[in-house]
Amino acid sequence: MEKDLNNNLKEYNLIQDLEESRLAVKKRYFQSFIEVFNDTDFFDSQKRIMAFKTFLSKLKDSSLQIKKTTRANHAKMYLFEHAKEHSQAGLNPGTMITGSSNLTLSGLKSRLEINVILRDEYEHGKKLFDELWESAIDIVDENSFPEYEKHLLQKIWYEKKYTPYLFYVRVLAEYFSIHSNQEIQFPYQITEKRFFVLEYQKDAIKRTLKILDEHDGVLISDVVG
Repeated sequence: MEKDLNNNLKEYNLIQDLEESRLAVKKRYFQSFIEVFNDTDFFDSQKRIMAFKTFLSKLKDSSLQIKKTTRANHAKMYLFEHAKEHSQAGLNPGTMITGSSNLTLSGLKSRLEINVILRDEYEHGKKLFDELWESAIDIVDENSFPEYEKHLLQKIWYEKKYTPYLFYVRVLAEYFSIHSNQEIQFPYQITEKRFFVLEYQKDAIKRTLKILDEHDGVLISDVVG
């Protein structure tokens, strides 16, 4: 699941001599997410929608923030800051894990990954992270969530309820769409009326020709007769 999502949320490399604006990078991220949500079946299950709701709630309460480094960065580093009472009087402020694992169920459980725990290197890792975080491009946090809603949430189908009129128009478009680019001859015409004129067969032929025009191919699966 995570692999499919990562493949669709594309990584855009920034060329130093012709660097994209920070706003353009943010817009590209939004567009990638919109395409994943609307054009794939990734979110077409209750389980994934519930996960998305958790994702949104964490953005709203600031327990999750998203930034993107100005340069493509494939490295994985996880920093865990120890609570004061567990830091051994400040001698062990945190733990750093670096390696090949993604922080996902498959990355942590079902796949063979190599990781190294570096407790003595936590402060060096924290310094590097802070430097990257400071210069990174803001994607979304609790302050920019209204912008996130405007540019992303309003453009995906999540919690959208279409009006009965729009459903009606769509039904009309599907039902009455006909092939108008050429004259159609039906079986009863090209066989000197040896076949009956059946309206449902005529509709199927028209629909087939329309799909051919749109997609350059069609698979017919209809009743025998």
